[in-house]
Amino acid sequence: MSDTPQGPGWWLASDGKWYPPSATTQVSLQQVASARGEGQTDQRAAAAVRQFGQAKRRSLTIAVWVTAALAVIVFVILLGLDRRSSDGRSVAERELGIKSASGDSAYPPQRDLIVPLDLCGRDGGALVAGGQLVNHTSEPASYYVVTLFRSEGKTLAARTVRVDGVPPGGVATFRASVPGPADVPERFKCRVTRVERWSANAPAPAEPTR
Repeated sequence: MSDTPQGPGWWLASDGKWYPPSATTQVSLQQVASARGEGQTDQRAAAAVRQFGQAKRRSLTIAVWVTAALAVIVFVILLGLDRRSSDGRSVAERELGIKSASGDSAYPPQRDLIVPLDLCGRDGGALVAGGQLVNHTSEPASYYVVTLFRSEGKTLAARTVRVDGVPPGGVATFRASVPGPADVPERFKCRVTRVERWSANAPAPAEPTR
């Protein structure tokens, strides 16, 4: 090996050195081996990079799914819970303006009421109101529904209706009717102010009036 050719047959290698004719095979084999080693190293490095990228993508995918699942769980919990405000009223009472002492935070009885009422008017000399209930619980339920008839800020009459044995997921119709006072105005409003629910297999609570 030399920096300059030393005679006939000397040849210039890729390392910039001159080699005699006898070193051709040896150097060529070394270059091939070196190239193979470099190629294998490059392949192993590329494979490692690919594996790292795949693992990173899998970890990211798992993290995204876990985050989404937790978000759904939190949303369902917040949706289902009937939390109490600072004034002691439940979310359902604040939103619907309907009271209840049933104490079911998962399925507030106020939300079993289909609003608005589909009936509010007169039937002869009586004031009538009516609507429907949907039992969202997993067992048969009974209800008290308190309806007020009001006009110009004054209560004309009130009526409590009892609905018994509504099956899970079942729909029941209720109708409240009271004799109309002699001075009932032409226009009045009907509004449910309270809904109480209990298991149809349990004794009924005291009937509410308002």
